[in-house]
Amino acid sequence: MRQNHIKYKKHIIIGMVLLLSISLAGCQSVRQFFKNVQTEILGIHMTVKSYDESSQVIDKFSGKVGNVTRDVRMDTENMESSVITFTVGGREVQHVGSSMI
Repeated sequence: MRQNHIKYKKHIIIGMVLLLSISLAGCQSVRQFFKNVQTEILGIHMTVKSYDESSQVIDKFSGKVGNVTRDVRMDTENMESSVITFTVGGREVQHVGSSMI
């Protein structure tokens, strides 16, 4: 009887560890889901700047961001595109393959 009790406790502990692992892994997914909903409904304020080769600002615009998507039209058979399209202050922006801060 004692061994059954120990096995039962081990199963409970393993189950709790698995449940905790799954819930912690899901926290970021849940947070991202609500952030995406907020972006779709309210938008997020952002300033976008473009720079030339010598790090001089060549244009800048600000506004609420909406509809951020990856441009699947640029996909190839073997690779997903790094082109993203979004709107800022009513202007559509395509960002191609570099870092954006």
